[in-house]
Amino acid sequence: MRHFLVAVSGLYIFLAGCKEYPCNPATSNMAFVAFRSDETDSILVKKYSKASNFTTLIDSFLLTPGNSSFEQRNDTLFVRNSFGTDNGFLSKYDYEITLPETGRQFLITAITEEYRSYKSGLSMDKRGCVNFISSYISNGQLISGQPNYYTFYFQK
Repeated sequence: MRHFLVAVSGLYIFLAGCKEYPCNPATSNMAFVAFRSDETDSILVKKYSKASNFTTLIDSFLLTPGNSSFEQRNDTLFVRNSFGTDNGFLSKYDYEITLPETGRQFLITAITEEYRSYKSGLSMDKRGCVNFISSYISNGQLISGQPNYYTFYFQK
């Protein structure tokens, strides 16, 4: 009986130490479909305050194969997790993406992130615990339906 009480007490102390923590912010990539390589060899990204109607510029940066991760697969160029100081698009901002070679602009607004959390015991390991992007608006069109949008696709 004594061993049982010690085990139950130990389990109670362990579970009481479990705390809930927020998951990491959603990370994302960009993909440009059907563009020629010379049309996407530089990409201008401007980051604005959310819901500011693109009037409050926070930062801008030029992405190139020399400073970002560009990966061409078939007719699609993927630009991965390298948008200035952030790790992809964050839901707290709106974005304007411009292809200087073509003048094409893509406006990303209303990024909605599904905030998740995890409970931790003795380990503080957050690997695999990432929020989901559940929807966003691209050039006025709502993109939603899957709870895990990580790639923002831009069509020619």
